Amino acid sequence: MGYIKLNAIIVTGHECPDGEKRFQKAHEKAKEIFNGDDERFHLVTEIRMSPNNGYLSFFIAPDGGKAGWDISEEFKQKRKEFTDYIYFEPQFSFIDLAYDEEGHLWVEKSNEWHIPESPGDSLEKYFE
Repeated sequence: MGYIKLNAIIVTGHECPDGEKRFQKAHEKAKEIFNGDDERFHLVTEIRMSPNNGYLSFFIAPDGGKAGWDISEEFKQKRKEFTDYIYFEPQFSFIDLAYDEEGHLWVEKSNEWHIPESPGDSLEKYFE
């Protein structure tokens, strides 16, 4: 038995003159970091455009490993590498969401808003 903690990253690009080109570059970087040789395990989705205002988004799926497993540690480093890469991009918003088997949800990293102090902190105050 082990503790299951999953992480998923959502990235959205805001409109700007060269935003689509820069967003495509960030998407390529994500695929370089997260997608291995086996297509079944490609974690990065294709870019999607919102029907309003032209927002671009993609999602990086969880690795599925349990806390402490080698693969979880490997993907923890990959998440850090990618989020460090896009952290100061002013037209990008991202959130690295963590969630567990007990229904807890928390933000591990974001470039947009305050991160709760611990996994048990409620996110409801951000969605009022």
